[in-house]
Amino acid sequence: MELAQHNSLQSVHFSQSPSLLKANMPFIRSTTFALAALAANLCNAKDWDSPAYKYLYQFEMPIAPIKQPLSTFQFPNGPDIDYYEIDIKPFETQIYPNLGKTRLVGYDGI
Repeated sequence: MELAQHNSLQSVHFSQSPSLLKANMPFIRSTTFALAALAANLCNAKDWDSPAYKYLYQFEMPIAPIKQPLSTFQFPNGPDIDYYEIDIKPFETQIYPNLGKTRLVGYDGI
């Protein structure tokens, strides 16, 4: 019984306390206005879009080299297991021929 009373005391609804709603109304209004302004700016942010890519099938797709294992574990009653180490690294590459290089993240910097 005490737990149920404790949980219900933690939850205060504005409908139960009109004075609490009235006291927080300026904050609620300013927060709502700020979120609406942010949403409007994000909807109009056309510079976030990448430009249309006009070069489909005009350049070869880069193919990563075949990774060589650092070592191979051999077990007497099972198959050999190749051991690889792969780093996740940032790198820059040319994607749009008419723009600067693009920063990406890839395996072993590729």
